[in-house]
Amino acid sequence: MIFSKRYTAFLGFSTLVMGLGGPAIAQPDGLSGSYAGSNLSVDEAIFSGLESTETPSLSEALMGVVLTPEVTQQYQGRLDIENSALSLRGALYVDPETRAVIPSVTYDQPVMAGTNVYAGAGYAVVQSGSTPVGDRNGLVLSAGAETELLPGTVVYGDAKLGVGTDSVTGNSPVRLQLGVGRRF
Repeated sequence: MIFSKRYTAFLGFSTLVMGLGGPAIAQPDGLSGSYAGSNLSVDEAIFSGLESTETPSLSEALMGVVLTPEVTQQYQGRLDIENSALSLRGALYVDPETRAVIPSVTYDQPVMAGTNVYAGAGYAVVQSGSTPVGDRNGLVLSAGAETELLPGTVVYGDAKLGVGTDSVTGNSPVRLQLGVGRRF
């Protein structure tokens, strides 16, 4: 039942994100080109380093980020396929115990100059241990947005749903993250 609720919520989020680029008289240019960046996990930033199960205050959440000794290194990138609405994307999670790589293909919908929303699918390859998208290989769905904030600097955010990739709980983990990248 948890899987179906999370899956339904993720599909709703994906539909909302893709619906933002609905029909328009003149199609905006959107964000073209490729980039690579580093991520901050939104769920990790809010709840890391906290021992209570209560919702933390903003100061507690920020202290949790600063005081957490082992933070997973997260990287993400996009390779633009010219003259196509598709992009090749990759995500990499690295910490002392485990590694995971998630190659994926996304459909990119321009919503305004220099800004896209996207949705797609990929496959998580997990080396060992627990990762933000689960502890075993499997399908990962993603939806997000990206924009060029300054020339050459891209800000992006997305949600990733690992479909049945957590063998311990049987749940489908959801990962929310924000990142900053450099165009190349």
